[in-house]
Amino acid sequence: MQPLLKPTTIKKPKNCRDCKKELKDKELFSSRCHICFLKRLKETKKKKTKQASERKQKKKEKKHNTNAYLGKKAWTAFSKHLRQSQANFQGDVECYTCGRRICWTIAQAGHLFHRGRQAWKALDFDTDHIRLQDFSCNINGSGQGGKFALKLIAELGIEKVKEMEYRRHNEPPLTPDELKEIIKKYAI
Repeated sequence: MQPLLKPTTIKKPKNCRDCKKELKDKELFSSRCHICFLKRLKETKKKKTKQASERKQKKKEKKHNTNAYLGKKAWTAFSKHLRQSQANFQGDVECYTCGRRICWTIAQAGHLFHRGRQAWKALDFDTDHIRLQDFSCNINGSGQGGKFALKLIAELGIEKVKEMEYRRHNEPPLTPDELKEIIKKYAI
């Protein structure tokens, strides 16, 4: 018996999917020629980087419109304005609770009623409510609440301080537009 011969198959020439040129032997693993493959790769990289930058920009815009971000920015501008405006010609301010003289750059804007985890309210940016303190009184001494309250009552009166406490609990939070106005007003 004679061995059966395998029928030979004739390979069809394979063409590139994009430019329709006949593929060479070493390009047969793909459906595109080398030039079209590189072009396609470059286009997809450009597309992906563009999409990534658009996502990053949207995230940044979204972040910059939150109350938390705007509140911090407004507080920074307000605090800096307050410290600079109360400094003498040498750049010194006096701590409200202990009377120590310090440079305005290291002074802190202390307040009687703390915001805590609440939303930003207009009371947080009220110049009657906020006084300059040094680090040891404001942070280490927790604001020296007793001294601060007594001096504020003597300065403004008990009715004004009670009004501030009422505002602290009953005032609605500031909107992003109101916070942006504060930033514009106090930005230097």
